[in-house]
Amino acid sequence: MSDEIHVVYADVEALEANLATAAEAMDALGGRRRFELSPVVVAAHEALADRWDDRRNALVESLTAAADTLGQVAVAFRQVDDGLAESAPDIGGRVP
Repeated sequence: MSDEIHVVYADVEALEANLATAAEAMDALGGRRRFELSPVVVAAHEALADRWDDRRNALVESLTAAADTLGQVAVAFRQVDDGLAESAPDIGGRVP
């Protein structure tokens, strides 16, 4: 096992964007339809819709949190890389 960590910023940032897009899409699924059916069916539909909204909202929150975390990870790794690059000795453009 290697002791190295290799981070491809583009991959992390793409995953962040995909999670944010998924969160937005799930959030847009809100809304209710009204049915003119028996009160029992309407009540069952409302109960199902309430559970769906609760779970959908929890999923949106989780996706958003994951996207935010990945964004912070990308920034942190980039800052560390930049700091290491600035503190590295000048070797005349050669890679050791």
